[in-house]
Amino acid sequence: MAGLRKHILRAIVVGWAISSLAAVAAALAVLEIDRTASLEASRANIAALWPFWLASISGWASLTAVWLLLGRTPPAAYGKPFLVAGVILTVAAAARVAVILTHEPALSDDVYRYVLDGRNTAGGINPYLLTPAEQQHHRELVALVNNPTMHTVYLPTSQWVFAATALATPRGTEAQASARVFRAVMVGFELAAISLVLLALAASGRSCWWAALYAWHPLPLAEIAGSGHQEGLGIFLLVAAIGLGTTVASSGQWLHTTRWTVFVALGALVKPMFLPVAAFLLKGRTWHAWVTSVCIGAAVSAALAAPLWLSEGGRPLGNLFDQIERTRVRNRSAKRVVQRLCVFRFVMNRDRLLDTAADAISEMAKSYATEKRTPLAMPGRNVWQEMIEWLEKARSKGHLTPHDVTTGSQIAMIVTGGNIDAGTMLSEDDICALERKAFLKLARTNETRARIVHMLEHGSPLRN
Repeated sequence: MAGLRKHILRAIVVGWAISSLAAVAAALAVLEIDRTASLEASRANIAALWPFWLASISGWASLTAVWLLLGRTPPAAYGKPFLVAGVILTVAAAARVAVILTHEPALSDDVYRYVLDGRNTAGGINPYLLTPAEQQHHRELVALVNNPTMHTVYLPTSQWVFAATALATPRGTEAQASARVFRAVMVGFELAAISLVLLALAASGRSCWWAALYAWHPLPLAEIAGSGHQEGLGIFLLVAAIGLGTTVASSGQWLHTTRWTVFVALGALVKPMFLPVAAFLLKGRTWHAWVTSVCIGAAVSAALAAPLWLSEGGRPLGNLFDQIERTRVRNRSAKRVVQRLCVFRFVMNRDRLLDTAADAISEMAKSYATEKRTPLAMPGRNVWQEMIEWLEKARSKGHLTPHDVTTGSQIAMIVTGGNIDAGTMLSEDDICALERKAFLKLARTNETRARIVHMLEHGSPLRN
C-alpha cells in the first residue's frame, strides 16, 4: 500500500509539472507586449503578464516537488531509463514547438538582431562594421531591431551560426518567419544538450528525471523557444565540452584534450564566461595537456574570429570594444538618472519603474521650487577648437558622418561657450541662448530635415 501511495504521488507530481509547462506555453501563445512609452501601456503589459507569471510559479513549484522526490527515491523506482528519457524529451520538444508556432517574440526582440547579423554575414557584409541604422537594405527587419544605432556585440561563434541559419532560410522570407527559423535552430541546439544530459544520467545509473528539472523549466521555454536567445547554442557547447572532458580517454590524451577544447573555445566565443570550464577540465592534468588545450583553443578562436574582427585594419574589433564601453557607461548613467528621479528608491521590477517615477514626480511637485544656479566658468575657444579637431579626426576614420560633425560642433560650442576666453562666466540664460542658437542653425540645414523625415517615415535614425 505504501508503495502504491508513493507511485500515485510521483504520478501526480509529474502530471503537475507537465500541466504547468503546458500552461506556460499557452500563456506565451496569447502574450503581447506593447512597447509604447506610456503609463497605460505599462499597466496593460503587467495585466498581460500575469497568466505567464502564475504559470511559471506553478512550474517552479512542481519542479521543486520533483527535486524533493528525486532525493528520496532510488532511480529504479522511476522505470526504464530510456523510456523516461523519451517522455522527458518528447514533452520538452512538444512544448517548445508549440511556443515557436504560436508565439511571436514579446519578452525580448534580440532575435531580430540575430537575423540581421546572419543575413549580413551570409551576404558578405561584416556585421561589426555597420549599425542597423546605417544600412539601407533589410529595412523591414531593421525596423524591428532594438537599439539600431548600436553595433552588434554578439561573438564570432554566434555570428557564424547566424550566417548558416540565414543561408538555410529561403531568400525573401519575412522578418517574423526568419525569426521563427532562428528560434527553431536555438531550440534544436538546446534539445541536443538535453539529450546529452539524459545519456550521461543513464550511463551513470542515475535517474533520468533529473534532466526534467531543466527540460521542463519555464525559463528556457520562454527565453530560448519564445525569444530565440543564443543561450541554446551556448548550453549545447558547454554540455558537450563537459561531457567529453569528463569521460575516460580511450583514443589518446592529445586527441581527448583536443575534442573538449574545441567545444570550450567555440562556447567561449558565444559567452566568454565558459572559459573557466577549461581550468576545471584540466585540473590534475599534465602540463602537456595544458599546453595542448591553450594552443588548440587559441587556434580555433583565431580561425573563427580573425575573418570578422581583423578585416579593415581591425576596425570591427574596435567597434565591438567601443560598443561594450558605451553600453557600460550608458547603463551606469541610466541607473543614476533613475535613482535621482525616484528620490533614491530602488525599484527591483522594471515593469514598476515608470509608475514609481510618476509617483515620485507628483510627490516632488508639491514643494518644488526652481533652483537658482550659479554662473559657470566656461572652457572657451581653445577647448572648442580641440573638440572640433577631434570630431574631424573621427570623421576621417569613418566613425562619424559629415552631419555628425556639424551637430557635434554645435554641441561643443554650447558646452565650451564657443568663441570666448577661457574662464568667462556664463549664466543659465546665456547657455540657453547658445542652445537656441545651435538649434536654429541645425534646423536650417537640409541634413537635419532629412533626419527628421527619415525618423518619421521609418522609425529609425538616419546617418548622413
